[in-house]
Amino acid sequence: MVAPDLPEDDWPIVLRPMGRTVDGDNLVSAVEIAERLNRSRNIVHDWLRRYPSFPRPIVRLAIGHLWSWPAVDAWARETGRSSASPAASTVGLVRRKVEINDLSASRRSASGSGGAGPSSTPG
Repeated sequence: MVAPDLPEDDWPIVLRPMGRTVDGDNLVSAVEIAERLNRSRNIVHDWLRRYPSFPRPIVRLAIGHLWSWPAVDAWARETGRSSASPAASTVGLVRRKVEINDLSASRRSASGSGGAGPSSTPG
C-alpha cells in the first residue's frame, strides 16, 4: 500500500497514536534523547529498564522506539538529568574538548619540557 501524497500545507504532520495527539516535531529517538541530554546512547534504554518513572515510548517501530520530547525533558529535569539548555550537548562537547586540550597542555608542560614553554616577562 502506497501512502498518498500530502500537500505541503499538511506539515508538520500530527500523529494520533492510541487516541493521543502528538506533534511529530516532538518525537525523538533514543539517540536524539542521549544527544539532547549530553549522555551516551545506551543510557536511554538503561533508564527505560531501571526507572518506572521514565516515560514509555509512544511509538514502537521495527527500527526503534520514539518518545515525546516534552515528557522526557520533564522527567530529566525532575530527576536532575537535564541539560542546561537545548544546545547543551554541543556546549558539553566543546567544553570537553577544551578540557582535554587544557589537560594535554598541562601534561606537556609538567612532563619536563625543561622550562621551554612560554615565558612571561614582567611588564
